[in-house]
Amino acid sequence: MQGFCKNELAILETLRREAPHPNILPYLGCAVMDVGVAGSGEGDLRVVSIVMEKYKSTLAERCEKKQPPLDVDTCIAEVSAALTCLNGKNLCHNDDHLHDVMLKDDETAVLVNLTRAWPRVLPWRRALRWNGASTRRRAAARTTGLG
Repeated sequence: MQGFCKNELAILETLRREAPHPNILPYLGCAVMDVGVAGSGEGDLRVVSIVMEKYKSTLAERCEKKQPPLDVDTCIAEVSAALTCLNGKNLCHNDDHLHDVMLKDDETAVLVNLTRAWPRVLPWRRALRWNGASTRRRAAARTTGLG
C-alpha cells in the first residue's frame, strides 16, 4: 500500500506544483498517522489516506443512468486533455477506463486514480514489475495476441 501511495503522492504533488489541470482530480493533501512506539521520542508517520475533492459519479455510473444524453464529444475532449497533460509531463496513467473518470455537477470530466501512473521514461519491464503479476499477465496476453 505505501508503495502505491508514495508514487501517487509524488505525482499529485508534482501536478499541484506545476499548475493543476482542470480535468485532473485536484489533490488537497494527505492524512498521516504516527505509528511509532509510544514514549520512544521518535515518530514514524505513515500516510493513511489521500484527500481529494468528491464528485457525484463515475462516467460508468452516468452512462448507466436514464438521464439526458451526455455530451460525449466534450467528455472525450476533457479526458484527452487530461491524458495529454500527463503525457506532457512524461507520465502515463496506465489504468484509464470509465471508472477512472468522475463527473462534476456540471458534467465536466475529471481523470482520477493515479495509483498506476508511472513516468514514461521508466523501462517497460520495470513498470510491469512495479504494477504486479496480474498486469504482467495482461500485458503478455495483449502482446502475444492471447488476451
